[in-house]
Amino acid sequence: MVFLSYLRQDMNGLWNILCVVVVVVLVADLAESGKIRNDVRTGKQERPSELRSLPYQDILRVYGQTQTSRKKPTDHGHHTTTTPAMTTTPRPPQVVCFGDLGCFSDEYPFDNTGGVVPQSPEYINTMFYVFTKSNPTIEARQAISYDDILSVQNSPFDPTKPVKVLIHGFYSYSITGDPFWAGDAMREMLIRDDMNVIIVDWNKGAVAPNYFAAASNIRVVAAQTAKLIVFLMEETGCGLDQFHLVGHSLGAHTSGLVGARLPGLPRITGLDPAEPFFEDEDPVVRLDAADALFVDVIHTDGGEILSGAWGLDLPVGDVDFYPNGGKGQPGCSNTWVGAISSLFDSSLELTDSMDCSHSRAYQLYIDSINNPCKLIAYPCRSYDDYVAGRCWDCSNNACPVMGYDVGSNLNARGSVYLSTGENAPYCSYEYRVVLKTKPGMTFCRGQITINIAGTYQSTGPMNFFEGDSEGIDADREYVGIFASNVRLDTVKELTLTYTRTTNFLFSWGSYGDLELERVNIQSNVGMSASSCGDTIVREDGMVTITTFNKC
Repeated sequence: MVFLSYLRQDMNGLWNILCVVVVVVLVADLAESGKIRNDVRTGKQERPSELRSLPYQDILRVYGQTQTSRKKPTDHGHHTTTTPAMTTTPRPPQVVCFGDLGCFSDEYPFDNTGGVVPQSPEYINTMFYVFTKSNPTIEARQAISYDDILSVQNSPFDPTKPVKVLIHGFYSYSITGDPFWAGDAMREMLIRDDMNVIIVDWNKGAVAPNYFAAASNIRVVAAQTAKLIVFLMEETGCGLDQFHLVGHSLGAHTSGLVGARLPGLPRITGLDPAEPFFEDEDPVVRLDAADALFVDVIHTDGGEILSGAWGLDLPVGDVDFYPNGGKGQPGCSNTWVGAISSLFDSSLELTDSMDCSHSRAYQLYIDSINNPCKLIAYPCRSYDDYVAGRCWDCSNNACPVMGYDVGSNLNARGSVYLSTGENAPYCSYEYRVVLKTKPGMTFCRGQITINIAGTYQSTGPMNFFEGDSEGIDADREYVGIFASNVRLDTVKELTLTYTRTTNFLFSWGSYGDLELERVNIQSNVGMSASSCGDTIVREDGMVTITTFNKC
């Protein structure tokens, strides 16, 4: 019986993985065959936006016209004969209409979900729950509806205060499930600020494994959310400028569709927007910088879907944050390896294995709300340049704070990079260390370990080079970026340890000592220290520098 119990658990886990694999393979196959991909680079000029509440017959007529006007291949003078076997009748578009929410077709550009149109509002069963400081728990949630003014009047909603709207993504637990990231975010927000928080719960429309339906259902959820916001403005007197939408995965794209319906929306925060069906699609169908006055995006799981990544690589906001390069987050295993491991280790949850990096986006956002350590990011051409220490210029207020407080620096734009830890609290203090070798120094190869100490604490030992060792030439600057949970406002000591390589491939070489003429240290919170003068670190030896700011 015990054996059968374990077998049943393993089979359930295998079934879950198989469902996800089927979704991924179907998505990849459709993308490869071109059935769902309408690349924005193909040059299509007319891109109809989501149609609103038009009569059903008018919708059919409009979409019938756009069906026949799709871009055809350019004729370069080669004439072809069309035979009856080559003649096909275009499939009429599928259209579903849901009252004043509008009509929804699978016509371009909304054919990105493989010809699937949204399910009905009754099936999706979207619920809106309001929370304030007077009811800051899931148990005390208050449902509100755009069809029932009494539900709003009897709720704690305060039209004079800011409104955060939180929207989950695919395969989410219900609002009473655990974990439910929007509930965690709501609690942290209400600890910090006096505001209204509205959680959009559409988990029935986002259920696994039907990602096709979920990716299409966001259009209905967006229409409902936009309708609720308009209803609140009309019935309570609050303004559009009070609203900020925060969405994860498909919820990020839902937020974008809401913003497209409400011109002038102040801010949208996208938490690792979903990649399948959206990466190379027209901006009309996904989150885009045009969807709000300010759009900030956190990318944590970028890459191809077949590699197990679920998030966009593509920068889609006014500012796009790429913590740890925007993929493969610290502490997260490869998606497929983690999923298989969960079959044989009962302590591992399948969902944790499958979306560890994907869910890190909302974990970082939640961590940023009340953590005094700020996630400072740096503008850079690439993550490689950032890791190499080439991007440390925060002049002109160019370095934004990722997460909740990014709104305090709206001057920051473009792609920015930062490092985080692998566990909460994720925020770390970063140190940029520059070692300048002396002219005439004998070439050496090895690893340099540094330890920066302040008055009461130190960073602990940190390896300067990523590999086991590095070749070190004369008259060169070597730059390293290091993350630590320790904040140092002053530098009292810097300990350098040089260990010669033991790799047998280089053991035949004749190497000298490490000779430095300058050391510079900076932190991302404004601390800086320099030491100039000859410093010699003997092979497999250690030196402590205690004199700074003499350059």
